[in-house]
Amino acid sequence: MTEEQYHKLNDYLNLCFQAMEEEHSFFLRNINKFVIASEKCSIMLSDYDIQEENAEVHLTALEVFALGREIVEKLCPCYLQKYNSLLDSGVLDFSYGIQSEDYNPKKLYTYDYDGSHFCYHNFEPEININRRYNYEDVCTLIHEFLHMTNTKRNKKNPAGRVVKEFISIYFEIKALLYLIEKKGIEPSQIFWNMRLLSIKRHMNDFNHYSFPLACYEIFGEVHPKYINETNPKANLEHIPDLSTYLYPYYSSKERFENDCKDMFFNLERLEQQYQQNTSDKNISNIASLSNYLLENSDFIYDYQYILGTILTYYAIEHCKVQDILRLNDIINNMTVDTTDNEFVYGIDNLLCSIGIDLSDLNVLEESMDSMRHVIEKYSTSKRK
Repeated sequence: MTEEQYHKLNDYLNLCFQAMEEEHSFFLRNINKFVIASEKCSIMLSDYDIQEENAEVHLTALEVFALGREIVEKLCPCYLQKYNSLLDSGVLDFSYGIQSEDYNPKKLYTYDYDGSHFCYHNFEPEININRRYNYEDVCTLIHEFLHMTNTKRNKKNPAGRVVKEFISIYFEIKALLYLIEKKGIEPSQIFWNMRLLSIKRHMNDFNHYSFPLACYEIFGEVHPKYINETNPKANLEHIPDLSTYLYPYYSSKERFENDCKDMFFNLERLEQQYQQNTSDKNISNIASLSNYLLENSDFIYDYQYILGTILTYYAIEHCKVQDILRLNDIINNMTVDTTDNEFVYGIDNLLCSIGIDLSDLNVLEESMDSMRHVIEKYSTSKRK
């Protein structure tokens, strides 16, 4: 990384942090805590040799739909009428893949899930499932259907977006547990650990950006001068929580510079895309560029899935299904035109409404305990 590139990276991060003040203020206020949570959970998962277990059982689309209906009827019967209409209305599509040349998920309020998604396509809702031909398809369908219950075209709210991901992941895991515990399905026929493998991947990706983000938040700039190779822990003594988890991974300037380089080229690519895709070629429109950089950056994408999964495994043990349905109702009743939705409907406020206090460090610990319990109960592999 040249000095010029570091200067440009700091410009990009300045734009991202500006956008975070409006779009992701919870993340902005809690970057250090989130970095610690991601690192700590990643270390815990690395203790297990989690392998993909994904046997094909040749479920038909109608069998997937019928099992999904049974789960909706048991867990959230208030949505049964909407679920029943999926096939007749043409909303549900098992073919996976849209041929339309104007199809661009980034512009269609899309929620990707291993290629499967819910989106508005040509102004109409659509659920498209990337088939694995086993019981995981049922869990995927439930995940995407829950997105449909709380996503409206042209209705955007950042706090709601992260919480929506949590709600979908929660019902996905509840569907998985229902299939195993109530239907007697073998875990290997569901890909039961998909979500754990997914969060592990997201954490590995996010952890490449975590220290540059934390450095910018602490020092107001990203630069290798903040890395002390002789005593790496000394750089972070004034924030002992970060030093506890981060200094073993960033003990060299080479590692730090590689992570900065990854972030720089990712954001530079997004700026180039922005200039190509927008009709306004004048990038002095800072608000538009800053929002584009933030919303398409890898670290925000990873953050949403990591937080959603951590919350899910906590809620599985500590919340009732009715609590999550009530949260979904709150999301649906958010006003569309309120400019300070992130303040009024902040993630922490939304979750407090169902008894989850994000300021309580036990939430992370108990979420990890829940993950361990699921792994040790269903995994065929051993702890390392």
